[in-house]
Amino acid sequence: MNRKQSGLSLVEVMIALALSAVLVLGLAQVFGSSREANRLQSGLARVQESGRVGMEILGRDIRNGAYLGCAKWASMNNIFDRDKWEGKTGASDSTSGQVFNLSADSAIVGYNDITATAGDLSAMGLSVGTDPGDLIEKTDALVLQGAGPCDGGKVVSYNESSAQFKIEDATSCGLSQNDVVIVSNCQNADLFAISNVPTASGANKDTVTHANDVNTDNKLEGSYGGSDSEILTFYSKAYYVGMGSDGRNSLYLRQLEGASYVSHELVEGIEDMQLLMGEDSDEDGSVNRYLEPEDASLVESRIVSIKVTFSLTSEENITLAGDQFEQDLESVFAIRNRL
Repeated sequence: MNRKQSGLSLVEVMIALALSAVLVLGLAQVFGSSREANRLQSGLARVQESGRVGMEILGRDIRNGAYLGCAKWASMNNIFDRDKWEGKTGASDSTSGQVFNLSADSAIVGYNDITATAGDLSAMGLSVGTDPGDLIEKTDALVLQGAGPCDGGKVVSYNESSAQFKIEDATSCGLSQNDVVIVSNCQNADLFAISNVPTASGANKDTVTHANDVNTDNKLEGSYGGSDSEILTFYSKAYYVGMGSDGRNSLYLRQLEGASYVSHELVEGIEDMQLLMGEDSDEDGSVNRYLEPEDASLVESRIVSIKVTFSLTSEENITLAGDQFEQDLESVFAIRNRL
């Protein structure tokens, strides 16, 4: 009697299982590759975004560097008295020394392959170390100083005998007693500390005084009664690579705020910053050569552009070899106020 076979034979079952295993393995490999690709793309995007943001922030300040209103740096005068200012504010000697040295040569200064604190960086309270905000050895740093905008700083009148300016609106500019400011017109510029409370009510509202209790003298170099005169804020800041709060290298900004310098962590994952200073050696408005910061032949007052290179790394090990992704990003920024 003939019997019909039903179901699958053992051989067929084994073949089906083998094929299923191959398919599952293939799907797992595809899924794994897709996941690794997504991790790589995500890490690459974060690295590129960090570089873009860092360049945008730094580039904005470089392009606006060496600003002094419509005055020329050769006309810069300084009556700021560091000792008197320290007594009024409690600022450290190094901090006031940094402010005191404003000039065309100190408006834009680079530091090359830092191995120890030097010059302006030491005056800003920075040192090489492993604590958050400390400088990273063998990286470059950039110091920028000059005048910044002051809403309401236009001079309405100037009484030279009483050392008093009347401006449009001291509150809009955020001016306070003992702030270091710059008054500028198209012939002269003077740096001084404010000796009064500019936002006081009554007759002294919007008055800025440069008395000799925080300055060497109450006499300025320029005559500032004209319509082109204005009070400008003073800035002093450094961009550098420092130890981040999470143990990774980060781009930092350290700037003068009131009577002290304060550090701000800006962008994580920037392992190194290298600078090349573009010098206009014949003063024709274009770069003749690029030199490393602190090159003995570099004239800081003739720097008209800066080439910045960031070395960036991903937060995680995302490459196929199990390493961090690394990328260099380079940009060149012209200093508009020197062109």
